[in-house]
Amino acid sequence: MTALISTTNLNVGYGSLAVGRNINIDVRPGEVTCVLGPNGAGKTTLLLTLAGFLDPLAGELAINGVVQKKANPQKINENGVVLIPDNRALFTQLNPVENLKLAYRKGGRTVDEVLDLFPALRERSRVKAGMLSGGEQQMLAMGRGIVQGPKVLLIDEMSMGLAPVIVEQLVPLVRQVSDQTGAGVVLVEQHVRLALEVADTAVVIVHGDVVLQESAAALKADPKRMEDAYLGASHG
Repeated sequence: MTALISTTNLNVGYGSLAVGRNINIDVRPGEVTCVLGPNGAGKTTLLLTLAGFLDPLAGELAINGVVQKKANPQKINENGVVLIPDNRALFTQLNPVENLKLAYRKGGRTVDEVLDLFPALRERSRVKAGMLSGGEQQMLAMGRGIVQGPKVLLIDEMSMGLAPVIVEQLVPLVRQVSDQTGAGVVLVEQHVRLALEVADTAVVIVHGDVVLQESAAALKADPKRMEDAYLGASHG
């Protein structure tokens, strides 16, 4: 199966400063790749590069098999890569239906289909986005990505600022969305256990270096390896 996004020895960062090095990932339809690691490891910088907001510093980034030499977020978005940032980027004075209609792109999921995916959001569909709970806002942010008909969703820290009980409900939706839409997903997440439960593949980045990369199931079954990787970030 052809990768929607493929990186080969990719370095990401700012100017001449690489904060992520030699990253090799393949994102395929209907598969979830979780990117894990401590704060400052380079995870968000990787997403911004995949989305076209930052130039690759070295190595290769290919979208649908086409190598991307320069940052071009509009072109990459038009090729089906949608970033859901950690600040959710909602129009807070508009309700969910209005937010979804503004983001809709021909060929994407309809507003009704998105509300079917998130029944809790349908119940609040006429409430201003700024008045929604944090969990509802995150559902709406995901919905704004889905109505664009993405081939790949890049989701940055969907659990940020949310209570653990809400996170337990939200993270499994990533698997549901990928299964139902066929989109590949790259999920950056601090809740390691939940991320491993929904992902197919896991990549662990520490101090900008990939220290683990294999099936999520294998890492979930061997938590000691994950613990050692994170401790290495503190003491390495």
